[in-house]
Amino acid sequence: MATFVLLLVCIIFSYAGVAIKGMYRPAKRLEDLLLTAFLLLTLTSQLATIYFTAQILPFFSMIEIMAFDYYWFIFAPYYPHSDPAGNGMARAFRSIFNTAGSVLYGVISFFLIKFWAYSTRQTGLHIVLILAACIGLKNLFNNRKSFLSGDSFEESARWIKMSKEDYRKTLFRAGMLEKIDSWEAKELDASPEELKHWDVYGCKSIEVRTHGKLNCLLLEGSFEFPTETADLNPSGLMCGCLGYTDEVDANDTPFFVPQYVKLAWHDLSDGNTYRVYTSLPKELDHYFDDTERFWLDDIEFRIMPRGKVLMFHNMRNQIHNIMVDYPLQGEVTNNYVQEITDLISEYQIDVNENKVIKTPSLDTINDYLKRFRYRLVFCTENDSLKITKTICNFFNGEKILSDGVWKENMEPARIKDVFIRFESEQYRYAAFIYFNEYEVLVTFCEAYNKCDESLQGEFIIQVGTLENDFSVALKLGEKCYYLKATEIRLYKTNADDAGKLVLKNYKGNHKNLLQGLEVQ
Repeated sequence: MATFVLLLVCIIFSYAGVAIKGMYRPAKRLEDLLLTAFLLLTLTSQLATIYFTAQILPFFSMIEIMAFDYYWFIFAPYYPHSDPAGNGMARAFRSIFNTAGSVLYGVISFFLIKFWAYSTRQTGLHIVLILAACIGLKNLFNNRKSFLSGDSFEESARWIKMSKEDYRKTLFRAGMLEKIDSWEAKELDASPEELKHWDVYGCKSIEVRTHGKLNCLLLEGSFEFPTETADLNPSGLMCGCLGYTDEVDANDTPFFVPQYVKLAWHDLSDGNTYRVYTSLPKELDHYFDDTERFWLDDIEFRIMPRGKVLMFHNMRNQIHNIMVDYPLQGEVTNNYVQEITDLISEYQIDVNENKVIKTPSLDTINDYLKRFRYRLVFCTENDSLKITKTICNFFNGEKILSDGVWKENMEPARIKDVFIRFESEQYRYAAFIYFNEYEVLVTFCEAYNKCDESLQGEFIIQVGTLENDFSVALKLGEKCYYLKATEIRLYKTNADDAGKLVLKNYKGNHKNLLQGLEVQ
């Protein structure tokens, strides 16, 4: 009866130890001391249960030893690496290895307890208890501050014995940009110093996309480099990504811009077939001068309405995109009739349905791609706040990632929205700022219409912790134009309160789409 009670107490202590360990936050020395003391008590109860059970039922003690070993084996953390698939396999095999090790040690312990005993001297049992105590104590003191499952970001950071911020930077540096929404990738920080250590391989891949909801059929895609040619297969995937080259096609080339492009597509919205057969000047390579800082570098061909094609230098998995200021204009062709018919039949496309989609005019497209002489200026309402990161979206589809200082040597298009991260000594904040399309169009038209072309404008964005602390203005010469229709969403993102909404000055959901032309 006493042995049964001891076994019950042991089981309760074991489950409680796991639960307390899972909730533990290594913040105070007293908590660390209490957790260690409780786990030592749990270990003592487990060893006592094994000792008393072995004297009565050696076989049952073998099962207890197996459970004991597995319990303490899982206290040893698994250190994840940069391959998600490899992590999943490693965790699965780790469980198998822990089980196999526990069973093997349990069987060996059974034979030691059963057959290595001389009258009252239970030498085998004593050896088993000593080895079990060593296993328990080693894992207890080495890993009492680690979590067990490894399923969460915080657990992985603790396993690898890094702060959450350093672990984010490690993932960013390793190219672990797994989030689909690039705005959400704001959680993956890397300092300028760390960016310098990234590996560069040249053009990673070539991607062909369409503007917004533009429905197209990709008929031909061939990109010639001096050392090889990357090809795309015809596709009827319509809007979105029409195709991309495998990384192996262009990964080994030291070049980024192909020297010759063959691209043909059928625009279902206007019923025209366009073709671009052209060589690209070598001078475009200067758009990739900063590639030594990045690893995930692509060149993207973005098909626009009316046969226009834009090129983008995509960096950091499209978190930082620079448009190559050399737009291509496709010519209308009557070729590919059979190819179009085959794709429409294969993908069962309703041609009439896609023709009703409203597309912007060529004048609207050119207007939204227009650049202006201005730079972004970020500031805070008071000196106690510091801006650490910004992501700016522009009308022409460019997306610029930087710290609190604008460093790009370029004339940007009209600004569309911006994400800003800033912090005080105690808190970290994340602000999403959406500019009203009509207000931006009117403001830039009024400011730059018949102005001195030598003037350098400043688009000043001030942030703070209260709604009145935010202000947005375009300053050109002595004139200052304030934007009043700006929509703001501010979050507090400190470690204990990530994602708490602090303020929102508009109702409903902001779709963040331009009505005139959405380059995405």
